[in-house]
Amino acid sequence: MNFDDSVIIKLLRYCHENDWTGSDPYDALNSRIFEVTPFRHSQICRLAFIQIIKRLPFNIRPLLLIKNEQNPKAIALFLMGCLKLANHGFLDQEDCIRAMVDNLVQLRSKHTSYWCWGYSFP
Repeated sequence: MNFDDSVIIKLLRYCHENDWTGSDPYDALNSRIFEVTPFRHSQICRLAFIQIIKRLPFNIRPLLLIKNEQNPKAIALFLMGCLKLANHGFLDQEDCIRAMVDNLVQLRSKHTSYWCWGYSFP
């Protein structure tokens, strides 16, 4: 088996090409369309909107102007996986690992002396 063509490498390539961004089950409130409606102030409507978007069998996020964003936890999990692959000799991409570490530094919460991260949605 050629490891360069394995599922893991294909997944890493795909994620790298998409700048490690994606959607989240709870990112519905990032919709620029929902943000301009009067429903944005209703807690029930907010919960309903989140659950509808989360449970739909198809992705309507692009229609609702919800951008894919980077998730610090996902970046950290990819970093752990890449480090394990590198330790076993399956991955030789120091620049990719360094980029993920730098990305985590950039994604940390601003205006705090502690190193902490959060989600990109309310």
